[in-house]
Amino acid sequence: MRRDPVVFWMPQWSRRAIRALATAACILVSCAAPSLSGSFSEVPNFGSNPGHLKMFKYLPDRISDQVPLVVVLHGCLQTAKGYHEHSGWAKYADQGSFVLLYPEQQTGQGPVFLPSGLNHPSRCFNFAELRDSRRDSGEALSIKQMIDKIRLDHGIDPRRIFVTGLSAGGGMTAVMMAVYPELFAGGAPIAGLPYRCGMRTATGDVDCGITVSQPHKSAPDHTPAEWGKRVRDAMPSFSGPYPRVSIWQGMADKVVDPPNVRELVEQWTNVHGIDQTPDGREDGGNFTHPLFKDAQGNVLVESYEIQGMDHATPIDPNGAVEPCGTSGDRWIVDADICSSYRIARFWGLLGTPPIVAITSATSQGTKVTISGTASDPDGTVTEIAVRLDGPIPQASRTAQGTNTWSIEFGNLTTDRFYVPVITATDNDGLHTTIAGQPVPVGQPPVNQPPTATVDQVKVEQDCIIVNGQASDPDGRVIDVSVKLGSRSPQPAVLTQNRYEFQECRLPDGSYATEVQVKDDQQAVTSVRGSPDAVVQAKPSAEANWQAHMSAGRLRLYQAPCPSVGFGACDAAFPAILQEHGSDPFKLFHRTSSNDWYLNPANIP
Repeated sequence: MRRDPVVFWMPQWSRRAIRALATAACILVSCAAPSLSGSFSEVPNFGSNPGHLKMFKYLPDRISDQVPLVVVLHGCLQTAKGYHEHSGWAKYADQGSFVLLYPEQQTGQGPVFLPSGLNHPSRCFNFAELRDSRRDSGEALSIKQMIDKIRLDHGIDPRRIFVTGLSAGGGMTAVMMAVYPELFAGGAPIAGLPYRCGMRTATGDVDCGITVSQPHKSAPDHTPAEWGKRVRDAMPSFSGPYPRVSIWQGMADKVVDPPNVRELVEQWTNVHGIDQTPDGREDGGNFTHPLFKDAQGNVLVESYEIQGMDHATPIDPNGAVEPCGTSGDRWIVDADICSSYRIARFWGLLGTPPIVAITSATSQGTKVTISGTASDPDGTVTEIAVRLDGPIPQASRTAQGTNTWSIEFGNLTTDRFYVPVITATDNDGLHTTIAGQPVPVGQPPVNQPPTATVDQVKVEQDCIIVNGQASDPDGRVIDVSVKLGSRSPQPAVLTQNRYEFQECRLPDGSYATEVQVKDDQQAVTSVRGSPDAVVQAKPSAEANWQAHMSAGRLRLYQAPCPSVGFGACDAAFPAILQEHGSDPFKLFHRTSSNDWYLNPANIP
């Protein structure tokens, strides 16, 4: 049987880092795990897993429907279980009742015919490999499949999925935000790198200063526009909103050059369309914390620069306010600040957000005056920001007062509607945003509701695809969502006047399709697709690998088929054998196709 040679490229920093770090006497030291109320377990089957990763999850004792999810990516020389036990994330999952997903890198140990060095010999996620850092490929797709699996099993809220990671896990965090921007509400790279920072250049060198033998080699100094383009090119059809980003960096890091924090800030502020000048700043005892806001006052990007900290995730085991994490991992250190707590708070996963209400919104001449109340169940309201949406929007301004507040906008264009949008922020950084009814200034024409068409409802295996057009004759469309049967509405991707929607892994059944479109004056239009979408069982066959091969369903080709080497259409043969051994398993295909797939969602 022919075996093609396997070329395993390891980024420059990884090769040197392995040699330097291998001299450490102990990387992971056994110590008592924190007292946790939930369960940590491996999930063995979650898809075709082209990146050959392992999947672990942590479920708090108390979770409900529409629960948030945090994806946590360990660093080099770490494991999912070790990061779980020491980083403090489990504590906050218990407090905030959210689920944790831990992908784990493999070192390549397995059947003797597996390629040498498969994945990474030092357990680094391959964020710098093209095959693992693009949409629907390699390790990125494996992580996406894990998220699909946990969403299906535990009712995850699709609007509250987040990702964080350390070092190579931080690099992969940027990858996931770039290649699946519609999936994540937030991300937090720790000692990480910008997206496409680690790719090889034409000269064969990596594009980042992240070597151990050359400490503090300069990080690349690209423009914000150049960095932003790398993210936008990962999914050109995506129009936003992109994930909110919290960036962490030790300023004494000898592995990832500290100026990479600046490049990350430039990349993600550019992606969000905001400038690189901080709009606020917190100065701690050993850290600085700049904030970057949009015109409405929302913090879209923040960074933490921690003085004196080397390459690690910062925790605060003995903190007076919020102790978190435990010692025992060289790459998770006491830095007198808890990254897990602050990241979870930034994403709105801890504490109770403030309550805000509009009591009055009136106009006189060219002025609009708005007033209201706000309170915080577990703290204090620190700011009320108000903007006006509509055909001629007005930028956000800070209102006078907090618990009782008011604001006035003057010199407005007449014969227009203005929609007040209020954002209340509390002392934990949590915020609540509400929109009021349109306020007329002068004699505006009656608002025309948005229009929408459903041009296509298509079923592909267990996926339903919906697309069409959405527009507003006298304003703009701000939201398009699609409701399938009795399932909750899910957001569609809106590009100019066209929307696209896809949901997969649906149970068999008939699904009525309803598209809901909202304009900038809160008018909503709903349209139904016809006929109903029917998801039916896929043609399949169940057998062990020998029988599948004898029947011509499992062929000796490397994915995607046909190619050379080992494998099936969507998974390499060694991975199939490693997962199933001689046990029976299912293969699927489209009725009109002779190609078979391990995961029906991968059928083209």
